[in-house]
Amino acid sequence: GLVDEEIVFIDVDENVNPAEFFSKHPQAIFQSFEYAAARALPLSSSLEKAVIINRKVLEDGIASERHIMQSRWRRLRRQPILLPALNRSFGNILRSSNNIASVVWQMHRLGLLGLYMPAEFSKAGAVFADRGLYRFTVDMHTMIALNRLEGLADSAEPALEKARKMYRDFRHNPEEILRLRLALFLHDTGKALS
Repeated sequence: GLVDEEIVFIDVDENVNPAEFFSKHPQAIFQSFEYAAARALPLSSSLEKAVIINRKVLEDGIASERHIMQSRWRRLRRQPILLPALNRSFGNILRSSNNIASVVWQMHRLGLLGLYMPAEFSKAGAVFADRGLYRFTVDMHTMIALNRLEGLADSAEPALEKARKMYRDFRHNPEEILRLRLALFLHDTGKALS
């Protein structure tokens, strides 16, 4: 796989065209976000533009591999390479001990979560869940909930001190924070189906 240094070089090396690099290595799109989450930084504008240019390459790669995985010919054809790489990167983003809200928000804004997450999440942007508790579409509700969860670690609110300490401890346990963030992501996906 690509290492951190390669992700940095595609952004700073003038001899490397990030859009061209992503077209040949679509998994590097998610790896770029993984790298950004590990450093609590958003993607640069040049990498963001390269993502936009190559969104269709990623979409086609995901669709192709999902088709292979569902096909009865799966054993005779190539094994998926892209989806396992995306799964690894997204899992590492969710395991990060940093605040991941801005990175995940950027992924969502660029349409990557709708490509990667289950179909229910990609449909969630069209569902306005105004059922008393909700004033936003399901996807926006999820993004706001993630932002509030991530903000808990830095909250100065005295009433939240116990929750703040608990969440900070969670952040330093990669498997626990993965489960918590994944539950937050998926907690309302069923509403997009109703």
